[in-house]
Amino acid sequence: SGANLSGANLSGADLSGADLSGADLSGADLSGADLSGADINRASLERASLSQAKFDENQIDYEINGTLEGEVSHHVLNLWLKGVGTYSALTNLDLSGYAISGGSACTAGSLTPSHVLQAMYGEDSPRIAESIRISFGRFNTEEEIQEFAEALVKMCKRLAK
Repeated sequence: SGANLSGANLSGADLSGADLSGADLSGADLSGADLSGADINRASLERASLSQAKFDENQIDYEINGTLEGEVSHHVLNLWLKGVGTYSALTNLDLSGYAISGGSACTAGSLTPSHVLQAMYGEDSPRIAESIRISFGRFNTEEEIQEFAEALVKMCKRLAK
């Protein structure tokens, strides 16, 4: 937990059941490593919280869709950016070099509104047209997350109604 494994060659290592929460895995070679049961989602959750702190300090009006508690995919953060249209956010962030989504993973590439958000909040909820899904990888660095969060804050300030 909290180990610095940056650049480590863990190819073929048995990490099953390992607590890698907070571990720096950037640049580590994990090819062929057994990660079954390893707690790597906590590291992704910690990275996601960096974005949330940036939103809070810049008074961005947002809410998390769903929960970050319990058995969830901690590498995915779905945000309702109040007053910022999903497609405007997608376009602006794409032009800034960031690939995010406006729907669920099973409808990637589609312009169909998220059926998951519709089921959670109702078809008429403003969340449907103002939410984005951000996926973090285990190799995203803190610096990359901070840069993304700054780009997202800048975009929200410019586009919020």
